[in-house]
Amino acid sequence: MNIQLNDWSIKQFLSFIILIMASYIIVAFFNNVGVNSGIIKVILGILGFLILSLIPGFVIMRILRLHYLGVIRSLLFSIGLSLSYLMILGVLMSIIYPHFGVTKPLSFNSVLGTIMLSILGLLSLAWLRDNKFVSVENNYDIYTFVNSYVLLSIFILILGILGVYLVNFYDNNYVLMLFILLVSITPIIITFNKIPKKSVPLIIFFISLSLLCHVSLYSSFLVGTDIFAEYFFASSTFQNQIWNPAMLHQLNSSLSVSLLPSFFSIICGFDLVWYFKFVAPFFFALVPVGLYYMYNTSFKKELNQKEIVMAVLFTIFLWHFYIMMTGIIRQQVAELFFVLLLIIMLTEIKNEKISYNIVFVLFSVSLIFSQYSLANLFLFFIIIYMVINYLFKPDLSSLKYIGLNYVLLFLVIVFSWNMLISGGAVFKGMVLMGENIFYSFSELFGTETNVSVKIATSTSINILHIVYRYLYYFVLVCLALGGLILLRDFIYGNNKILFEKYSKKIQMLNYIHPSERTSKSYEIIALSNYSLLALYLIVPLIGFQLGFDRIFHITCLVLAPYFVLGFKSLWGILSKIKINNINKNSSTKAIAIFLSILFLFNSGFLFELCDDPFPNSNSLSFKKINDPLNIDKTEGNIYLKLRFIGQSELKSGKWFYDHNDPQIKRIYTTFGSNEFSVFGFLTPFKTVLKIKNISEIDNLHNAYFYRNLINVVGFNVQKNETGERIEIIDKKAESLNLEKINKIYCSSADEIYIIT
Repeated sequence: MNIQLNDWSIKQFLSFIILIMASYIIVAFFNNVGVNSGIIKVILGILGFLILSLIPGFVIMRILRLHYLGVIRSLLFSIGLSLSYLMILGVLMSIIYPHFGVTKPLSFNSVLGTIMLSILGLLSLAWLRDNKFVSVENNYDIYTFVNSYVLLSIFILILGILGVYLVNFYDNNYVLMLFILLVSITPIIITFNKIPKKSVPLIIFFISLSLLCHVSLYSSFLVGTDIFAEYFFASSTFQNQIWNPAMLHQLNSSLSVSLLPSFFSIICGFDLVWYFKFVAPFFFALVPVGLYYMYNTSFKKELNQKEIVMAVLFTIFLWHFYIMMTGIIRQQVAELFFVLLLIIMLTEIKNEKISYNIVFVLFSVSLIFSQYSLANLFLFFIIIYMVINYLFKPDLSSLKYIGLNYVLLFLVIVFSWNMLISGGAVFKGMVLMGENIFYSFSELFGTETNVSVKIATSTSINILHIVYRYLYYFVLVCLALGGLILLRDFIYGNNKILFEKYSKKIQMLNYIHPSERTSKSYEIIALSNYSLLALYLIVPLIGFQLGFDRIFHITCLVLAPYFVLGFKSLWGILSKIKINNINKNSSTKAIAIFLSILFLFNSGFLFELCDDPFPNSNSLSFKKINDPLNIDKTEGNIYLKLRFIGQSELKSGKWFYDHNDPQIKRIYTTFGSNEFSVFGFLTPFKTVLKIKNISEIDNLHNAYFYRNLINVVGFNVQKNETGERIEIIDKKAESLNLEKINKIYCSSADEIYIIT
């Protein structure tokens, strides 16, 4: 059975699509007339998910006559095109329908009717464009995809979800600990066994999804930081049944969170919050699958199959992937489009070049619609791409998508979208950041302005954290070595005179001849990512203001193969000097073991196992921070609590939303109140500021002041001058200051004051 719908005969294709649509309508009818059984809801959700996330994309691919893409590209392109279709359709519905008297264009009937009619229209166009396509039977034996290794990865996913359930309701993390242990040994299993190549993408997908779910599902509420503000705009669109472009805000311009969740909630019939906790992570789990295809295409000569898998596992074993990214939903969707754009750039196109250009533009627009930050970074990448391409003029085998016309088009769309929908907030922030960076060059080597200095001078509290820090130092060393390898290959590979002059010397360094390297386009993209990473490490304040962790995560998506190359190079050096009889050919196994150890630290397994005073996993340490009245009052748990939102914060936030004065625009809080992001998502147009010390209240006017459970129940805390540790504030001095302002809300763990 061919699972690539774009390669079916047109009659089979039309029949299948119409069957899915008709089945959904029948199930939706039974659900609406009161047959609310669990089976009906599950079937409705599955059919709705297929209609939204796959069918539009496959139909558009038939219109563009895109065939024989392979399983990975077919599925990824179909999902990418479907999400693009939904975002564009939602914008058009919200703008056009009100002019025809439809005040709630995103109601169930309106959305269902529009989607069904538009898909039927696209099917008609697909018939006209692609009815002469002759399907070539391509039988896929299910055993080539599903085997014991795939079943093990599915079992790991189920175990992770079960472990989170036990943590949530029984404060038992033993199953979750077992889940993390099993995930940690997957690199070793893959390295020491021969796994069918066709099964690898499924294994990568299920491992990625399980890691994301073990964080996103650990609480009954949303998990993360930005996710609360994202939920506010998604909820606003869903409740008003229209996307409002007049709501000028950065997050409202991110359709991946302000518009897409409404479509899935309306059609699939689940609560809006599940888009954030599962649907978006499902799409994000496809990013490593796209990376696997990308690495496999571009590093056929440099890396073997197992090393390519190790590169993918490196990206998903970093805590940034499954902890940080669970709280930034718009970036999850944006990274899918980012990887899709890279796949097209790295693909050698022989037929249907116009169709690929159309898809490339659609994915570019969707990237802009999904997240402004990643769109701006992609703009940086393509400008560097153009500059390097102009200076070195490498013989690129793939289409030159990145040209002046494309850059100008991208610039126009980015600026127009930002100015019209977010009120220019993104560019105002960039200008302000530029000013701060300019004035901070006088403190170029300060720990508060320079990321690289802060990393080099950082300290750890005990042996476990020291080892953890040095593991990341080793990662940076491998990435640096990989960068040197990239620079060497690129310079000699694109300069015949240098290559002929130094060919013997560079071949001694395991240099691969230019004719044997597969993708010079990838080299240019990698150079642009190394340039960005170096910029963030060197330029003062930029790494702090835009977030170095997010930049490190994004660049590692491209640079992961060079981490493996750097590791292999270092391992080769050690084997030559004969340290402990190291075998050069065992580098792949060494990488697998290193990734396993790194993951045990990143996941918090070792910290929880050793009962470390500074654990780093909310999922594993949930029982220590869940009860606001009986929280284990240690410094480490206070830091954990900063990443957890409980029922008390939600209740106080909702009360504040209903009772706050819209004329008062400022809200103040002290250190330890990152839970205040709850208030941010309920009142995103207020300015949230932190005060260093409670005594500063005397100088505040016309504002609100909030204290969360860390301040009320645990400690009244602030960061010390170095920003590294917590200091206790004098409670007597605090009480004197708080007596001067009015308390308007009080619960067991939250207090809100008004300062007039």
